Parts: sequence; structure tokens; C-alpha cells
Amino acid sequence: MKYIKKPNKLNYLWIAFLTFFTIFGFAVNSLLARIALHNSVLSPLTYSLLRLGSGALTLFLIISYKQIKLPKPNYLSAFALFVYAFCFSVGYIEIGVAVGALLVFSAVQFTIIGDAILIHKEKLFLLQWLGVIISMGGFILLVYKGLSVPKNFIGYFGAVMMIISGIGWGIYTLKGKFEGQYLLRTASNFIHSLIYFIPFIIIFAFFKNGFINLQYINTPYIYLKPIILGVLSGAIFSALFYVLWYKVVKKLSRVLSSSVQLLTPAVAAILGIILLNEKISLNFFISAILILGGIIFVVLKEKTAEVREETIEDLEETFYKQ
Repeated sequence: MKYIKKPNKLNYLWIAFLTFFTIFGFAVNSLLARIALHNSVLSPLTYSLLRLGSGALTLFLIISYKQIKLPKPNYLSAFALFVYAFCFSVGYIEIGVAVGALLVFSAVQFTIIGDAILIHKEKLFLLQWLGVIISMGGFILLVYKGLSVPKNFIGYFGAVMMIISGIGWGIYTLKGKFEGQYLLRTASNFIHSLIYFIPFIIIFAFFKNGFINLQYINTPYIYLKPIILGVLSGAIFSALFYVLWYKVVKKLSRVLSSSVQLLTPAVAAILGIILLNEKISLNFFISAILILGGIIFVVLKEKTAEVREETIEDLEETFYKQ
């Protein structure tokens, strides 16, 4: 008879702390982008290039120190990372912290659910379909009534960019879900994502304020703040936190790892209210409840007993030593 050691409560607490810590880092990215891009000192291209470039440099220095060779590039993952970061920057010119995070991470979950239904032909229960419909209803309400931006082309364009950003992150998540060597894979994706900036750099070079707002050219210190925020977002809250997330997610069940990301908009909203004095409208609050509630309904309603057994086995393997 095998002796099963009782799980250490410290393990639960440590994993819970690291999980919330990574979610906090994701929310901070929204805050930093909104602050850096609000006054249009830097263009979205410049900010996203700083973000991914500093992240790539940080990870490159780490693997160089460890004398590890980069794996072969996965160009789809690198492109998905580029799409996420660039559209994320474009969207935060007009979108508030809370709304932007909700749009992005809702789109992430819709992408993952869509992949399960359309690509892998997974069947949903009737109650799960109801959850999808409720979430979509909340999503439509958010776009039409809950956006804290002008109801014009610029405002809706920012919302569309956030949705595309979420789709990019969803694809990036799906591609990396079953990959090992998270440090190497993340470093490779960051480094190779820079390739996709080249055509945009060439195009933006023809625009007067394509990279920086020349209005402040005689006061260069004004550029310092958004540059620091971009580097901080890339080197710390993107590169290192993405590696940490993929380590933490191995300790969570599939259901929990998917649903816990939905905490990000809530944390982002709190940060926006405290640090940027953002106002949360009633429409936004209702939209958030519908979107997050519907998605959680889909995620938590596991399809079969087999999936439930696999989840239990994953948790037992994590927390029990036989």
C-alpha cells in the first residue's frame, strides 16, 4: 500500500500567490500602456517595439548567461505575439485601462472557445451554449454602451484593435500550451517577433509623427517617461511574467488555468480607478458581469467525466507525493 503524503498548505498558498502575481503583471501592462500612450508622445509602433525589443533583449541576456541555444523559430507564435503587442498599443490610445483589459481577455477566451468548437470539433452542452450567448450579449453591450471613448471611428477602431490583440494572445496561448522549455520558447518568440516590425517601420518612416511626436523635440525629457514605461513593460511585466505564467500554469488544472485569466480585467479596473481616477460606468459593470459570468459558465462546465478525471489527476500529481 502506497503512503500518500497530505498536501502541504504552503504549496497551495505559494501557487495561489504566484498565480495572482502573474495576473497582476498582466494588468500592470494595461496600466503602463495607457499611461505611456495617452498623450501620444510615442506612437503605438514605437511603444510596442520598445516593449517587445526590451523583452527580447532581457531574455536573450538570460539564455546567453545560461549558455543555452535558441530553438528553431515558431513564426506563427512570433507573429501572434507581434499582433497582440502592436494592436494592444494602438487600442490604448483611446481605450481606458479597465475596458481595454476586458476587451482583450474576453477576446482571448472567445478565441480559445472558438478553437475548441471549430478546429477540434468539441461539442458544448446546451448550458455552455447559453453561456456563450450571454457573453456575446455582454460583449455587444460593452462595445455599444460601455466604452469610455467617443462613439466615432477612432473610438471603435481602438476597440477593434483590442479585440484583434486578444485574438493574437489567444493564438499565442494555444500555440504555447503544449510546448516545453518555456524560457527558450518565449525568448525565441520575442526575438523573432521583431521581424514583423520591419515593414511597419518602413511605412511609418514616411509619416511626420510616425515614431515620436515632434512637437516635443526641443524638450527631450518628455520622451523619457513613456520610454521607461515601455522598457519596464517589456523587460519585466511581459518577458519575465510570460515565462513565470507558463511555469505556474503547469501547476493548475486546465479549467482553473483558463478561468483565472479572467481576473485580469478586474485587477486592471482597480488599478485604473486608484491610479488614473478612471470612472466605471453602470453599462461597463453590467457588461463585465455578463461577459465574465458567461465565459466562466462555459469553462467550468466540463464536457465529460473523462475531462473531470484528468483534471483531478493533474491536481493529485501536482500536490501529492506517492
